[in-house]
Amino acid sequence: MEFKAMVETEKWLTDAIPDGMQRKEVAYSVSTDDSVHSFLPLLLEHLDPEPKNVQAPSRQTTMLILPNLFQDYAAFDSFVKDVQSVRSSARTYQHPTALTAMQAEVTRTLADDPVPQMQTSVNLALLHPDFEVPEPDEGDSPELKAYKTKKGLSRRSPYPTLVIETRTRVVELLSKEEEEQMAATSGDSPEGGPQPPAPAPAAEISNLEHLFSLPSTPTPSDPAAAASAALLSPSKKLRLHFPALPVHICPGSTPHSAFLTFFTSTAQPPFVVGYPSFLPSSPLSFERYGRDLQKLCDLAQLGWEVVAEHPEGVGEGKAPVPCVRVEQRG
Repeated sequence: MEFKAMVETEKWLTDAIPDGMQRKEVAYSVSTDDSVHSFLPLLLEHLDPEPKNVQAPSRQTTMLILPNLFQDYAAFDSFVKDVQSVRSSARTYQHPTALTAMQAEVTRTLADDPVPQMQTSVNLALLHPDFEVPEPDEGDSPELKAYKTKKGLSRRSPYPTLVIETRTRVVELLSKEEEEQMAATSGDSPEGGPQPPAPAPAAEISNLEHLFSLPSTPTPSDPAAAASAALLSPSKKLRLHFPALPVHICPGSTPHSAFLTFFTSTAQPPFVVGYPSFLPSSPLSFERYGRDLQKLCDLAQLGWEVVAEHPEGVGEGKAPVPCVRVEQRG
């Protein structure tokens, strides 16, 4: 099945390229998974935004063919949109790796002879045998309407397919003149004056006020007991906090490692996954991570309920280590 899917997709792609146009190189990968749950780890591997020993700008396009999944176009389109929504949310997490990268970027910017910095982006698009071609706009010329229709039809592939483009480039530093021009355009120059910040939502202000009224760690009533607890491993702390549940630990500190650890676990609810190095001091980001995990679990139709708990969280759920508790609904 895998070979057949690759051969048919390669032939379709070759035939779709107009004469005289050069085709860029693509890599093929076929997933024979027949459930979204079993497919998610493979997808997460392909969407890893961290460059792996990349020393020069590069671009790689992978066609991930799914012959046993998403026969319905609308379901496939909805799945991709939800995955993109989770990816967008994950980019806002205030995790240590992101903060370290920001600090490194500031240092690099201020250096007299900055070292080139590589940045990797991963783009995701879909192809499908029943790809719905959008109706052209009424104001489009006949030529533009024909172009849009042909472009839409060209996305009707033999099998449901994800096109994953991984691009690594050198991050260019702005010159002093470019920085001054950007400041003037944004209204942050002395001549334009600073722009007032947008008001924060009331609910966010309430959460932050409550958050900053709490100590980063609870004040121990018994110093000896606190010293003893500090020697416990994250796994041991969670096992004491959830004595009846199996505990798994994510060793990574990035959103990608957090999602991948969760979906590569073979555990069945109820269970707990601890994240001692992921968002340890960012309870609001960890709360969003819990909501994003729930969205992916719902996409996989697992029927799981995900509850995020954090030592510095707002609310009743305060585990000793950032974690998610997973239970079966119903």
